[in-house]
This record gives sequence, structure tokens and C-alpha cells, in this order.
Amino acid sequence: MRFSNAVPIVVGGLGGSGTRAVAQVLQQAGVYIGSCLNEPLDNLWFTLLFRRPARVKSPNDLTLNDCLDVFEKRMLGNPVWNASERNLLRRCALEFAINGYVRNERFGFPYRVYRSFFQHRDVTAERWGWKEPNAHVFLPLLQNRYPNLRYIHVMRHPLDIVFGKNHLQLRNWKHLFNIDEPDAKRAMLLYYKAANKRAIDIGKPHENKNFLLLKHEDLCHQPVETIDKLLAFCSLNVDDATRQTLHAIPSREKVNTDYARHDYTSLMPLANDVATQFGYTVA
Repeated sequence: MRFSNAVPIVVGGLGGSGTRAVAQVLQQAGVYIGSCLNEPLDNLWFTLLFRRPARVKSPNDLTLNDCLDVFEKRMLGNPVWNASERNLLRRCALEFAINGYVRNERFGFPYRVYRSFFQHRDVTAERWGWKEPNAHVFLPLLQNRYPNLRYIHVMRHPLDIVFGKNHLQLRNWKHLFNIDEPDAKRAMLLYYKAANKRAIDIGKPHENKNFLLLKHEDLCHQPVETIDKLLAFCSLNVDDATRQTLHAIPSREKVNTDYARHDYTSLMPLANDVATQFGYTVA
């Protein structure tokens, strides 16, 4: 597999932020995002190698280059054959199983993803990248490896995240941000604030060139402008028919008022403070 442009495109954000729609746009625009994906289009090779909270002790850990070496090698279509690479993958799979990182598929998930590293198939694409929400945790590592990285950070209204079903990142990474709030919803708000602020602070010096902040609400309400901006940021050229298809991907039903169906009075004024910090309002 050879790509005409070696610069990867990476999509990250909190779980439930709307990263799947962005991944769909990239995939249908011709970007190769991996051959081992789940339904939300997460790259499970990245998941197995990096989503290991017992291993990551600092949010600025740059010592995972061995994992990045194996991941890049597999994404670029090169065989992962040598003993050290296989041992690394075995250790990752074993850690997933022992710690139950995927509770409903404790042994099946790591075994299946481990095996997929050695199942090759030809892929024709000009660009490559991946979507895995946890990628934001490893942004310094990725920037260090890829100075011209195109990173897209997806956000959604904080209360939609709080009342959503995907709080796995909080469980996995709260130790990186010293979050010990006992109330789960308030803890999620604190994680939202800390994780998004960190990603934006890291990306801001590279904004519009290597870092794009994309709000789920803009994708839903202004799909044409937002997707055209995304394509331009990634230097992706598509024909008119494909562009119209991409514009139709976002769902207008998934907007920033989902949280209004819930009682969030106990979360105030924290919820309002967090929302305001990132340009949102609480209805």
C-alpha cells in the first residue's frame, strides 16, 4: 500500500461527540481509515495499542513510540512479523483481557484485533488516517511523530455528553486529570472541561493548519459549510456528486437540545460555567 500524501488525518474527541459522522465523511472522500473497524468506525488497531489506562500514567506520555511504530506499519500495509512487534501486540492483548477494558467481550475483543494485525489485504487510497476518540489523549505523541498532522477535534454540548451513554473515557482517563468527584455526572463535566481544554491548548498554535476544532452542532445545522471546511482543511478534493453525498451524512435530528429532556438543575452552576467556556449556552 502506498499513499501519495504521507500526512495522516486523525479524528478524536470525547465519546459521543459525533466523531462517527466525521469518519464517514473522510472514508467516503477516499481516506483509508483502517481495516479493523467497529460500527462507530473506530480504528481498533489504535484502540488495542493505546487505550490502556493502566499503562498511561501521564497525559503527555511520549514513551509509546513502539506502539506507534507498529500501528503505522500496519496502517501503511507493511507486515508486522518480527518477534518484538508480535510480543508487543501479545502484551497489549493480554492487558486488555486481564483488566477487562472491553467488559462485554473481555477475551474475544483482544484476540480478534490481535489476529487482524496479520490479515493483510490490498487497499487503494491516496490518503490515510484514522478515527479513534481517545486519540486526543495522545496528541503530543502524534504531533511529535507527524509535524504536518491534520488533527480534527470534535466537540458537542457538554450536557449532551453528560446525559449520553458513553462515559468510558472518564473511567479510563480520569487519573490523568486528577478527577475524584464522586458524582458521575459532575465528574463527567469536569472531565469534559479538562480534556477538551487540554486538546485545544495543544492544538491552538497549529489552528487551521494542523488542528481543526469542529462542533457537532455545526455539522448538523450547517453541513455544507462545515464539511467543505473539513475537506479543505484535509486537502481532500472530491467531485460534485461525492460532495453532495458527503453533505447529506450529518443527521439534523441529533442537535444540541437532547439534554433538555433531562433534569440538570443539580449540575448548575458548573454546567453553565463549562458550557460558556466552550461557546455553548444552557437552555
